[in-house]
Amino acid sequence: DPETAPNYGGAVETIVNNLGNVTLLDTPAGESVLIGHIGGLTVTRYPNNVLISGSLPKYLYGNNIARLDRRGTAAAIEKLCDELHTDITTAKVTALEFGAVFTLARPIREYYARFGNVPQMIRYIEVPGETIYYRTKGREFAKQLAFYDKSKESAAAGVEAPPGLTNLLRYEMRLNKRLPQMLQEREVTARKLYNNTVYTKIMSKYKDNYFAIPKARTTWGSPCRNRRKCTIFRSSRPAPAGPSPARRSR
Repeated sequence: DPETAPNYGGAVETIVNNLGNVTLLDTPAGESVLIGHIGGLTVTRYPNNVLISGSLPKYLYGNNIARLDRRGTAAAIEKLCDELHTDITTAKVTALEFGAVFTLARPIREYYARFGNVPQMIRYIEVPGETIYYRTKGREFAKQLAFYDKSKESAAAGVEAPPGLTNLLRYEMRLNKRLPQMLQEREVTARKLYNNTVYTKIMSKYKDNYFAIPKARTTWGSPCRNRRKCTIFRSSRPAPAGPSPARRSR
């Protein structure tokens, strides 16, 4: 927030000086917007704020197949502070994607066929047998649940999956609006992403949204209806976490 942050102009200049592939664009409103990159993250400088967007696991590990836990989240943000030479731990988080990759016992399309409709959400399929989405109704598009075939997505991007891992399902919860209200926090900052209480809230919401999806009875297992029966969380295992990050010093 440029109105309250001390030495805001100096911090922005420091950030910009540590970016690569910088381009400057003029908007129709006559404003100049600078776009740069660092480690796969995109940094956009607007006249009144700076936006950092991208995947933290890709930034830290080089891919988002490896699971980014709370410790890894802290390491990624610490690394970003180091590389930008700026403390961003108090930066406000305005949108959040939280996800994991699961290795399933059966082909992914067999699970998709049993996912039902969710009240107050729109279910739609982008690629049959590969992707399925749920999003909140209305214009705000505040929440989206995304399920997609991570093996095919990685192959299309030229990234090899770890040996021995097949039927990789990526489930993401995307919170695009009103993040503080959704997490019942006064505000959500970068440092809160690895706070134990907030991280637990995010994980609980991630699971609750999955279990809110009705599951049809299968012919090869128990009904996929609740936490105690057949679910992707019990019929699968998360992809392994990334390597334990070394502690960085500043």
